[in-house]
Amino acid sequence: MPGNDPGAVIESSLYGGAVRVDLGFVVYVSKFVNLRAGPDLLIRFGVDQPAQGEGSSFVELDAGLAVGFGYSF
Repeated sequence: MPGNDPGAVIESSLYGGAVRVDLGFVVYVSKFVNLRAGPDLLIRFGVDQPAQGEGSSFVELDAGLAVGFGYSF
C-alpha cells in the first residue's frame, strides 16, 4: 500500500471548471442608492485522475442568497 511506505509518491491530475450564476435583482432607490438581492449558484465540476488506475468525476453545487446595499458618489 502506498500509505504505508514513507518514500511513496502519490500523483494525480485534477481537471475541471466552475460556473457561477447570479440571479440578482436591483432596485434603485435614488440616484445614488441601490438595493440588491437574489439567489446565487456556484457549480463546480471535474475529474480527479490518478497516475495509475481509474479516475473519478465530481459535480458540486453551492447555493445561497445574496443581499447588498450600494452607494455611488
